[in-house]
Parts: sequence; structure tokens; C-alpha cells
Amino acid sequence: MLTYFKGRYNRYGPPDGQGYTLNEYFTYRLDEKHILLTTRHRAWVILDPQEYSLFLRHRVEERPELYMPLEDLGLILT
Repeated sequence: MLTYFKGRYNRYGPPDGQGYTLNEYFTYRLDEKHILLTTRHRAWVILDPQEYSLFLRHRVEERPELYMPLEDLGLILT
């Protein structure tokens, strides 16, 4: 199990002033070019290594076509 948390706790919003925080998620590398992300609530998405790197570094807002599906699936919480 991999749970990711970055920054100090801020009781009035997400850590470090970002507009979102990551939900609890699990990963499984399908092959060199595909990484499966899932949650306990049956949401899942397959990302390429570049998208996965953005996800881990809290940089998905740089790519709106990635941000919106992750928000809709509940992988990032706003």
C-alpha cells in the first residue's frame, strides 16, 4: 500500500496552499508504459510514466486533460 502526503498539516485547507490533496491510492505497474492507479472505492485510471510523475509531484494542474479525470475519479480531492 502506498499513501502519499506532502507538506505540513493545514487545518483550513490542503497542505502547502495547493488546491487539492491526493486521496489514498494503490499502484500496479502493468508494463514499462502503463501504471494502474486505484482507490478503495473502485476508481481506477491507467497513466503513462510522465503522467504518473506529475501525479506524484503534485503537478497535475499543469495538464488540465489529466487533472479533470483524476478529480472526477476521486484520486485527487479538491
